[in-house]
Amino acid sequence: MEQIVVKCKGSGVRDVTQLENFQGDLKVLSDENYTKMKKEILELGFCEPVTIWKNKILNGHQRIKTLTRMKEEGYEIPKIPVNIVNAKDKKEAKKIILSLTSQFGKITNQGLYDFMKEAEIDLDEVMQSFSFSDINMKDIESLFGTDEINLEFEDIEDSEVPDVDLEGTVPNKTTYIVVTFDDNENVNHILKQINIHNHLRRVDYKTFYEAIKSGKI
Repeated sequence: MEQIVVKCKGSGVRDVTQLENFQGDLKVLSDENYTKMKKEILELGFCEPVTIWKNKILNGHQRIKTLTRMKEEGYEIPKIPVNIVNAKDKKEAKKIILSLTSQFGKITNQGLYDFMKEAEIDLDEVMQSFSFSDINMKDIESLFGTDEINLEFEDIEDSEVPDVDLEGTVPNKTTYIVVTFDDNENVNHILKQINIHNHLRRVDYKTFYEAIKSGKI
């Protein structure tokens, strides 16, 4: 049985069965976003305490929903760190939910793109693991598609591999081509455009050359 790793501390801890939904249907968790949140928790651990008032969840509903479903699937869920908020009554506690749910800062396409590039976070990983209400990830994908590809072709000490010249013709006898990328380029995105899977780092010369000629990359 796989156990969830807790990577944070709060002012107390609670079992997930003790925590009560206090926002009703204010937010819903789609199956797609459940899958993303589950993946995030498995990869990064449980990284932020849940905010509660009298065991009623003020912030962290979707994470608790996710952990509850994971528990039903057989995962071992440890006690969850919580931070306790004081409120004079139910109305004030509900207003705190709205306060914690409000997002005054907005994620922009360019901001997310620059953040990912600087941290060298892979585009496919973000698309599979995270969800941002302000962002259409297809727009981020298109930004990565505008990266310039600087190719440097070097001689390879292998008599079977011909010298490469982009202005020349494609030889009939080819094996592989060595391509170097700048550190800030998204290699996975470039390879994906010519149908090369993320785990593969080799592509035959003809395929790569034709992709360049056709404008795919």
